Amino acid sequence: MTCQRLRERDVFCDACRALVPETRPLNGWLLLATVNLFIAPVNFVSALGRLWTGLRERSLGLLDGEIAPWLGWSLLETIPAGVLSGIAVMALPRVLGRRRSAVPLMKAFFVGSAVSAVLVRWAFSRLALPVPGMLDWALISSVLWLGYFQTSNDVQQTFVR
Repeated sequence: MTCQRLRERDVFCDACRALVPETRPLNGWLLLATVNLFIAPVNFVSALGRLWTGLRERSLGLLDGEIAPWLGWSLLETIPAGVLSGIAVMALPRVLGRRRSAVPLMKAFFVGSAVSAVLVRWAFSRLALPVPGMLDWALISSVLWLGYFQTSNDVQQTFVR
């Protein structure tokens, strides 16, 4: 077998083993960040359920003054949840496999999460509703995770494959 063949199986010849950086396991803060990837699809299914239930309770043919704001709000919740869920589904196998391609996907996930929190906060302010504190926490945590994935040595030493 050539070294390339061995590399695909994460097995290296003695000459190449010295060139391969030592990898860290997926643990600590990285494991905590990975939990978000499991939560995103659940959040999307929950948003779809609320949308479906709301549509069943209201008449689909009546896009009058009552249903239009509700439908807009529901779509504002469901569409970003779907996008984040898609990114999470793409990122999860790469994160668990500690692939380099996981890092940009995780950054995209947290940027999307921050943008979603800002959009929902904006919608609450437009509707003159009190803004839930969880939106502020979602925005702050997304920015913190983004910074962590941008600068952490743990990230650089974990995702090397």
